[in-house]
Amino acid sequence: PYVSRIGSIRGRLRRPPLQRVAMHRPGNEPRSNLRTLLVVLAVLFVVPRASEAVDRSRPAEDRRPRHYDIRVHDAAAAVRLAGAISGRDREDLARSAASIVSARAEARASVERSTPGIDITASPLTGGIEHVRVPAPGAAPEGADRSAGATALRFFDDHAALYGLRHPARDSLEVVGVRAGRPGGVGAVRLRQRLHGRPVFGTAIRAVLDRDGHVIATVGGPVPELDGFAPVLSERLRTPERAVGDALDAVGLTPPPAATARLGSGLDGWDHEVAVDHPAVSRPVVVRLTWVPLQPGVLVPAWEQVVVTSTPGDWYVVTDARSGTLLWRKDLE
Repeated sequence: PYVSRIGSIRGRLRRPPLQRVAMHRPGNEPRSNLRTLLVVLAVLFVVPRASEAVDRSRPAEDRRPRHYDIRVHDAAAAVRLAGAISGRDREDLARSAASIVSARAEARASVERSTPGIDITASPLTGGIEHVRVPAPGAAPEGADRSAGATALRFFDDHAALYGLRHPARDSLEVVGVRAGRPGGVGAVRLRQRLHGRPVFGTAIRAVLDRDGHVIATVGGPVPELDGFAPVLSERLRTPERAVGDALDAVGLTPPPAATARLGSGLDGWDHEVAVDHPAVSRPVVVRLTWVPLQPGVLVPAWEQVVVTSTPGDWYVVTDARSGTLLWRKDLE
């Protein structure tokens, strides 16, 4: 009887408020306040314990690691890692981050004054601009390249101060794809930020174009103020083979692989395929060096990897290239 009563109460609580009011009829009240109290206590204490028991009995594949971003799920660890890599104390890092955020806020206010109706959203993770919606796009200058990619890059050039980019935008942004819109519809240009030839993690940018070829919005944004960033890529970095071991450990694939072998590398020496002797890994692991913005003003070299397995879950994992610390993890299934 408790189960049916609890189910009835939960069903009522799920209904919209107006529907719950409409269901109330004189005579529907519980026979006694004591009985109502017992039912409520059962909902609060008995049912949670029952659900915990169900959670413990779930199959193993349902308990695989969840999505993880060190900047969100362990911000204190991200700050410690940023300090260890940059050699700066917490106060210095905080001042630098505040300066970048303040510069974007000033640029944003300036654009909002000059372009009424523009909608701008900032990123709390990088201090950059995450989303822009333009109310009335302007015309391209006479004689300008009107291709979609050139139009998108020109938009970032025109708003370089807002995004924290240097001129020209093509020095740090590359066009990686163009999706043509249907006749009379919108299209999109996909861009990615690069620094010293390597991609910057999390900068999948889309410039949305209207049917006349004007940029009407950008989704995602570049990491700002990277002009003076001087990365050091040296032998201190973990090898791709060791990085694969870090990634497998991060997704719970233990014991570590018995052996790894590098199958090939890209022309610049930072893109690799690594074969893994592990029963759960069904394909060679793709390993690529990237830059991860730990906080505004701090980038770290990292290995991003795609691990395809024969068990539930295929993984996109990013680990710090110096310490092996897990920075980001996502189940691709």
